[in-house]
Amino acid sequence: MLSWRDFSNSRLDLATMGRRMLYEEGRIGLGFLAAVREDGGFRVHPICPMLTDEGLLAFIVPGPKREDLLRDGRYALHRNISAASS
Repeated sequence: MLSWRDFSNSRLDLATMGRRMLYEEGRIGLGFLAAVREDGGFRVHPICPMLTDEGLLAFIVPGPKREDLLRDGRYALHRNISAASS
């Protein structure tokens, strides 16, 4: 998997758009994390992701979201942008 720095170096256009989408609300990132529940369904949680040169980070406290990720590392990160941003 590429680090965020490597991704930015290879696709600056996509990295710039991704950063803009995650930080649309200002200094704190906002996204929705879909993780796989034990029964195979999806569980969606709001998170505040942080982008660094090394990667995408998130502080996730103990709870269902964390347990889902530890059990099954598959996830999707979604960010709905406002009409004013597009």
